[in-house]
Parts: sequence; C-alpha cells; structure tokens
Amino acid sequence: MTGDQAEKTIVTSALVVAGIYAYRRMTEQPAAPPITLKQVAGVGQLPPLGAWATAWGFTYLVIAVVAVGAPELAAAFAILIATGDLLTNAKSIFGDVGKQEGQAPAASTSTASTLPPATVQAYDQAKTHQLIRTAH
Repeated sequence: MTGDQAEKTIVTSALVVAGIYAYRRMTEQPAAPPITLKQVAGVGQLPPLGAWATAWGFTYLVIAVVAVGAPELAAAFAILIATGDLLTNAKSIFGDVGKQEGQAPAASTSTASTLPPATVQAYDQAKTHQLIRTAH
C-alpha cells in the first residue's frame, strides 16, 4: 500500500467518524443546556464538540504520524477505528432512523442476550472441543 492509498483510507475513516457524530448531534436531543460564549472561549467545561474534536483530532494525528513510517499499519488502524465507531453507534443510529420513520426500533436478532451466561459458555466450550477434534 502506498502513502496515497493510506491517506485516502485515513481521510475516509475520519469522514465516517465525523459523519456519525454529526448525525447523532442533529438527531438526538441534547441533555445539557445550550453552549455559552464563555464555554467557547475556554472558560469552564469544554463544549461537547471541543472534547470530541480534541480526542478524535489527536487520534487521527497519531495515525497520520504512523502513516509516514508504516502506511499499511496506519490504514489498518483507520479502518478499525471507523468500523468500531460504526458498530458502537449503530444501535442508536438505527433507533433514530426507526423513530423518524415512525417505526419501533428493530429488535436484536442475537439470541445470545436472551440465553443465560452458563448456556452460552457451555455452547462455546462444545464448539471449541468440536473444532479441536476436527483439526486432529
């Protein structure tokens, strides 16, 4: 992978993260009072955008520095970050879209959350033993 390809991957990842944040800020009702001019000037608590921009800005700055020496590694991390952010926020995003369409949020199709932990653990152990037997 070239440096240009890594750069495109990193920028795409940053746009995905920024898009998810922007969508959630526009669709969700804020729990905090409106941001004041003092907060924007840096007095008191940072406004929510400031904390978000600082955290993600630093993250992507580090990835950009890594991309200079190892573009493949930086691109992999950028993809991992975008995927993680998308998976973390997917339930909220789909719930918001469902509300906007006038539907109830979609129920989870996973059965793991309805099973007791002991059942899930027993199933995992049985699958592991089955895989070990087939490998030998």
